[in-house]
Amino acid sequence: ERFILARMEHPHIVKMYECFEERGSLWIALELCRGGELYEYISAKAQQRKHSGGALDEIEAKLYFRQMLHAVGFLHASRIVHRDLKSENFLLLGDPRTKA
Repeated sequence: ERFILARMEHPHIVKMYECFEERGSLWIALELCRGGELYEYISAKAQQRKHSGGALDEIEAKLYFRQMLHAVGFLHASRIVHRDLKSENFLLLGDPRTKA
């Protein structure tokens, strides 16, 4: 997995900066994704909008879905299968409200 991640260069795939082993442990330094999991973000939005229905509006959902498809398409073109696609495994780079 670390060798695959080390060669991935795509705007929607987390970057690996460093990797080293220490007495049976593998340490991987990845790009900081301050926004957390996509699942947590969707859940929080659903709580905020529970009376109006839905979590994300269509434009925002389309944006995230398009980015997910681009990332998975890139992996497939590189002959890599993810095997655990779920919203918990997609990270948001920054706080979506501040674009940080």
